[in-house]
Amino acid sequence: MKIKSASGVTNIIGVIFLLVGIVEIIIGVGMYVSNKQFEANAEKTMAVITDIDSYRTVDSDGDSTTHYNVYIEYEVDGNTYNRKLNYYTSSMYEGKEIEVMYNPANPADVRGETNLATIIFVFIGLIFGAIGGSLFFTNVVAGSKRKKLMQNGERLTGTITDIITVTNVRINGRHPYKAECEVVDYLTGEKYLYSSKQVTNDITYMVGSAVDVYVDPNDKSKYYVDLESVVAEEYSDTMVHDYR
Repeated sequence: MKIKSASGVTNIIGVIFLLVGIVEIIIGVGMYVSNKQFEANAEKTMAVITDIDSYRTVDSDGDSTTHYNVYIEYEVDGNTYNRKLNYYTSSMYEGKEIEVMYNPANPADVRGETNLATIIFVFIGLIFGAIGGSLFFTNVVAGSKRKKLMQNGERLTGTITDIITVTNVRINGRHPYKAECEVVDYLTGEKYLYSSKQVTNDITYMVGSAVDVYVDPNDKSKYYVDLESVVAEEYSDTMVHDYR
């Protein structure tokens, strides 16, 4: 059985968040450029909010979000136009007057506070990017340290004493697990306690199994518990046919 590290799932989530953040920032920057081009030739007028309607959407987690459509009426050169506005704020209400910009060559092309939507997209993008980047690069650094320990560290043999369910974390609706293990230095009698990385597999069967623990010879607080070594051993044992 292949051990599925929770960090692998976190990597995927981190990449998704990072990509969403980048896309949001790109959209925000694109809107900013477009808005600046629009504002360069636009004229201003006052409009009245004639209607605000709302609707709700529910995501896969059951969380609902309320969306708003704002409709305005304004006049240009004696002609009345009724259009949907490109943004909403909580201060809006029916009958309120707001300033809008319109394209003189096409008065039906109207926009409100164009910078607001830009700020929202960039702000959301920065949040998603920061979260995704933090998750991804933290795991990359952790993976690099783990690889270095396995290549240059001291390999010790420990015993898995307990399997802990990480109840404050959920991955795909399930709590991950981690192994608690101990390494005993039989020359000095000293005992070292370590925890494995979080994994999504049910590894409760590993209690009592021997496990490889890689430590920094100069600092035993830097370590890596190799759960794969337990799996490999378990698999190897199933291939033995003892006819004694």
